[in-house]
Formats: sequence, structure tokens, C-alpha cells
Amino acid sequence: RNEARVATATPPPPLSSLPKLSATATLSSTSESFFASNCVDGDLGELGSNFCHSNEESDPSLTLDLGTATQIVYVAVYNRRDCCKERLRGYTVSYRVSSSDAWTICADETAAWDAFGPLVSDCPWLAQYVRVQLPGERRTLTLAEVEVIRSAAAVAAVTALAAAAAALALAATTIALAAAVAATTIAL
Repeated sequence: RNEARVATATPPPPLSSLPKLSATATLSSTSESFFASNCVDGDLGELGSNFCHSNEESDPSLTLDLGTATQIVYVAVYNRRDCCKERLRGYTVSYRVSSSDAWTICADETAAWDAFGPLVSDCPWLAQYVRVQLPGERRTLTLAEVEVIRSAAAVAAVTALAAAAAALALAATTIALAAAVAATTIAL
């Protein structure tokens, strides 16, 4: 599963039909005012001014914290439109459930030199943390956006569980009310 491959540009189903997760982002280092938060704000940087940017370093990375462990399906990476697309030439997508867990690589990708995105990696695992990393010496990470996508089935399951819990709570309230009425009737 760790063999290099070219990231796919259009996975089935379309990304627009799948729920995207919000995240807090952290860069391994930050160049000037190009903060990690720029890569999770929904702005694809079409004007070339909204992107995250690390310093040149070994193994630069962007880590996303989803807040809680969640079943994810895809990680979509959007390269900068204005310049420097070649910097993404080889990258990994990793995940972990807890901050103390080791990172597990779910995709080892090679982007075309002019790729913008979405560059989509399959990553069908339970994760709270997702990392995009450029392995190697003297690398600079500059991205427009990273999206972590949850499966529609997982959303449907959570919605169904919430509806079932609400129905059970309503049933319990109804039973308690009926018992109180019965008790009052018997007492009279």
C-alpha cells in the first residue's frame, strides 16, 4: 500500500457530493504570514495570495486535527495556482487516531509538475490527525488547500443513530408520562 502512484484528479463519486470535515491546521514551520490556517479555510487561492507555506527544511508537513476520531475516505490536496507547483512532486498522506500513535502512511503520491488539484488520495481509515508531508531534504511545502472528506455513508449512519436516540428518548418520556397518568388514575 505504500507504493508511489500518481494522485487521481477525479475520484468517484464527485468530491462535491461528499461531506468535508473542518480541521485545525499546523505547519512544521511557517514562512512569513502564510499560516497553516490558510490551507483549511475553503479558499483555493485563485488570486495567488491565500496559501500555507513552510520554510525550506527536511520533511516539511501540514498536520490537520479533526478534533475527534472520524471515519475518513479521501484526502484532497490543492496545489498553488500561481507558482511553485513542482514543489509537490512527491508527498505522503498519513493518519493517526491519537497524538501519541505512530503515523501510518495511507498514500505515497507523485503529483504532475503542473498539477493544481484536487489531487485525491484514498485514505479509508479512522483518524483524528491527517498529515501531508514532503519527504526529503531542503523541501518547501506550499499548498492552497487540503480537504479531509468523510464518507456519505458515515454521515448517514451518524444521522440515523441520532434519530434513533431521539426516538428512544421520546418513547421513554411517553412511557414515563403514561406511567404517571396511570399512577394518578389508580390513586384516585
